[in-house]
Amino acid sequence: MNNQIGTNRDTAIICGNHINAHTLVRSLMGLGWAGRLVLLRHEQEAPGFAACLNPEVESWAVDIKSPDELPGWIEARCGGDGAVYVFFTDERYHPAFFEWIQTHPDSSLRMHLGSLEHMTAILDRYEFCRFIETRNLASVPKTIKGEADPFAAFGESFVVRPRLSWFGVCQRERVRLVHGRGSYDAALASYASRGIKREDLSYQELLSIRNQDNVSICGWYGPSIQYLYCTRKVLQYPPNAGGGDVVELLTPPDSIMAQAIAILDAMAYDGPFELEFVFDKQAKEFKVIELNPRFWLQHGLIDAVSGAALVNTYLGRPPLPITDDAAALRYWVNPLYTCYRALQFDFRNLRHWMSRNSWVPFSLREGFLYAQNHVVRKLANYWNVDKRSI
Repeated sequence: MNNQIGTNRDTAIICGNHINAHTLVRSLMGLGWAGRLVLLRHEQEAPGFAACLNPEVESWAVDIKSPDELPGWIEARCGGDGAVYVFFTDERYHPAFFEWIQTHPDSSLRMHLGSLEHMTAILDRYEFCRFIETRNLASVPKTIKGEADPFAAFGESFVVRPRLSWFGVCQRERVRLVHGRGSYDAALASYASRGIKREDLSYQELLSIRNQDNVSICGWYGPSIQYLYCTRKVLQYPPNAGGGDVVELLTPPDSIMAQAIAILDAMAYDGPFELEFVFDKQAKEFKVIELNPRFWLQHGLIDAVSGAALVNTYLGRPPLPITDDAAALRYWVNPLYTCYRALQFDFRNLRHWMSRNSWVPFSLREGFLYAQNHVVRKLANYWNVDKRSI
């Protein structure tokens, strides 16, 4: 283990309960974090992957009605002693911590939110496209507001994108692909059932859905510290619109890196990020679709090849020396999806998983442990519901 970082008075709080939260736990432990380490989730959410694989780490389930309550809740519980570093694996709490920073400049809470000046432009997908387009920073997909007629703008096929990813504490809204009136009406009905109105949506032209046409510039960007890498999805699940279960490092396509830097500069960005581009086959160019202002799913690969630059920079420390083995890493692989595909006689993940150039966020044994606990929890929930219906 490396020399300890932090003091026993400091606290690191990871907001999240999935693989990227587990990766942060793994990184902090590997660096020798000396303080309190906490996984934080809302009480309506299951402990999830991160808590299952890290039973030695404190797990807090917060009972709050609004994201605005969280900064004060953490300050009341942890403040007044050492520093409190808050790590984010999604952006649901960004506006709340933005307000907290403005009104509590002497708070012990430490975090990187990306851009305080342009937070709305980052989090609102419609405003994000307008920000880039009006400044001529890069190409973006044609995007219109939810009150407009998408069929007049795009024809029968397009994308419905909620303007925000999160509505409240636990309500995450995802993108929907639309092909025709029937799927459009179904999408609107689904959103409306959760209180999402037309003005909360945007519509966007449909770009390529091929894995190789989805690339990201990611890493850390700030005024004086920059670690920039390019990745793309090799395989994704579910197909066409899912997360990458195999992701590779690659040389960025022409102009992508320069466009990413121009966007981040214009936003006065400072923090970890993933900036996603998708290829437009008709225009024959990549278009930027969104910016994730936090630790994303595959950030562990970037930390591995950069000497833990992301987590160390978050804590105000320099990166570690990079070993030859780390420098040779190329792939991020999800072992659970590798096994899932193999059970369906799809062995494409296996060659990446078995490669010496691959980085995995957890072992196969850990994956099976989580799968077992997940099934047991599902059965327990079913049994409880079934008993109440008798």
